[in-house]
Amino acid sequence: MKTNKMFLIFSMATSLLLFGCPYESKFPLSNSSESTIDTLLIGSWDEITAKDEEPATSIEINIFNDHEYLSQMMSRDKGSLTIQGFRAFETTINHQKILNVQEIGNKPKYNFYKYVVSTDTLKIASVLKDSIKTEFKNSTELNTYFSKNMNSPKFYEDVRIFIKRKRK
Repeated sequence: MKTNKMFLIFSMATSLLLFGCPYESKFPLSNSSESTIDTLLIGSWDEITAKDEEPATSIEINIFNDHEYLSQMMSRDKGSLTIQGFRAFETTINHQKILNVQEIGNKPKYNFYKYVVSTDTLKIASVLKDSIKTEFKNSTELNTYFSKNMNSPKFYEDVRIFIKRKRK
C-alpha cells in the first residue's frame, strides 16, 4: 500500500513538472459521443530535446473507440521511468482543437490541452490552472468560458513539441 501511495505521489509530481500546473475540471468541454478521431494523432510521439539526449517524455496514442483515444505517457527522469494512462477525446472551439484528458485510475477530473498536429509534428499546450478562477456548473458553462477567453496570451502554458517516431 505504501508503495502505491509513493508511486501516485511521484506520478502526480512528474505530471506537474512535465505539464506545469494544468487546470482541472469535473466537467469535460463536451460529450465524448460528439467527438471524432483525428487519425494524425495516432502513433508514438517523442518530445524534442537536446540532440544528445534521449526524449524525456514520450506519448503513445491509440484509438479506444469511435470517439476516444487511449494514451500512455512515459516520463524519464534520472534513470527512473513513470508511465501514466489516459483517456481523451477532442472538442473543437473557435477552430481550435482541444483534448479533454482524464487520467485512468484517478478520480474523474479533466485537464485540457490545445493541440496542432501534422504528419510528423504534434504541438500541445495545457490550459493553466491560474488562467481560470471561475467555478462552473456544467460543460456548457465551461465551453462558453473557453470560447470567450481561450485567445488570452496567458490561457495556455508554453507549447511543447513532439515528433512522430518512425516505425521500424
